[in-house]
Amino acid sequence: LTLDRYDGTIDPDEHIDIYMTQVRLYIDTDAVLCCVFPTSLRGPALNWFTRLPSASIDSFTTLSTRFNIQFATSRPHQLISVALLGITVRIVQLANVVMVKKSNGKWRMCTDYTDLNKACPKDAYPLPNIDALVDGVAGHRILSFLDAYSGYNQIRMHPRDEEKTAFTTESSNFCYRVMPFGLKNAGTTYQRLMDKIFLKQIGSSMEVYVNDMVVKSTTITDHIAHLQEIFAQLRKHRMRLNPEKCVLGVASGKFLGFMLSHRGIQANPDKCQVVIDMRIMQVFVSQSPEVLWAYRCTPQTSTKETPFRLTYGTEAMIPVEIREPSFRRQNFDESQNVIAMNEELDLVEELRDRALINAKACKARMTKRFNSKLKPRNFQPGDLVWRASREARKNHKEGKLAAN
Repeated sequence: LTLDRYDGTIDPDEHIDIYMTQVRLYIDTDAVLCCVFPTSLRGPALNWFTRLPSASIDSFTTLSTRFNIQFATSRPHQLISVALLGITVRIVQLANVVMVKKSNGKWRMCTDYTDLNKACPKDAYPLPNIDALVDGVAGHRILSFLDAYSGYNQIRMHPRDEEKTAFTTESSNFCYRVMPFGLKNAGTTYQRLMDKIFLKQIGSSMEVYVNDMVVKSTTITDHIAHLQEIFAQLRKHRMRLNPEKCVLGVASGKFLGFMLSHRGIQANPDKCQVVIDMRIMQVFVSQSPEVLWAYRCTPQTSTKETPFRLTYGTEAMIPVEIREPSFRRQNFDESQNVIAMNEELDLVEELRDRALINAKACKARMTKRFNSKLKPRNFQPGDLVWRASREARKNHKEGKLAAN
């Protein structure tokens, strides 16, 4: 077979489709030809692969790991012909990688940049206000939802910063030539790029939040003109969209978690169904003894004692102690139990006094924490102050999307 190995010259998805077709035609082919990571196979190709004995594949672990990394990171059909660069110099800090399966069945290689993100300063570029974006889109009759295809990978890394994204694999060490997923300032960097590309369109014909874009129009004629203008900008800057996540010319859709239509913001049917299917608690009365018992045997934050001990002077024996052997259970003497309980009752007043001291100390800590956030102000008779009238206050019951 001519396509038994992925050479990086064609689309990886296209390579897998062609390879699976060849597998169906040559079902008796030697197992060594299966150089595709098995989780990317589907249907008859996957059944064929699972029937093979493990001994028929030479060094399968190394082979699958190498193709797994190559398939997930090498994207010749994107803006950059090669997404990774081999590192030949010595690098002190290398990140680890892990493969995460996406909702569409494909794989995403995630790199752990925890240490790098701690060392990098935060980009102060502001992200758009979600409530303002949702209010700006709601009310339009025709909407188109666009999503960038691996949007972060369409931004080139600065040559001096490439080695900072280094990560290690079983075969070699690599670093990114394009901006990877997981960097601290990746979202703000991408938002800055979108604001520059769609400077004239944002606010009038479209709204953008990082890699989520929505085109809004009132008539079909205006919508076609807006899409042509936006696609021209994307083609000019060589930006690519994900056709699986793009929806064009619809009356309603989900944007940033909100259901939008020409009538405004609608309730999310998925969340409504969860509320409808929610079972009503009808057994609380029967479970109240267990709830009260758990409360009475749990140490309180203020007193640091259980209500049971403050009442009876001794700790309750939980059911686990009865079934499992413990020191108190094994050394229990029923004849001496009454004497021991009377001795503990003699100390119950001291226990309650200590609980009262702990409660007062807890109140003092809460008061000190609250007063630390207050600013001292001195008012004299006749001073003018602002007073917020009830009519001028915002009704919090209307939600965060209500008018101020």
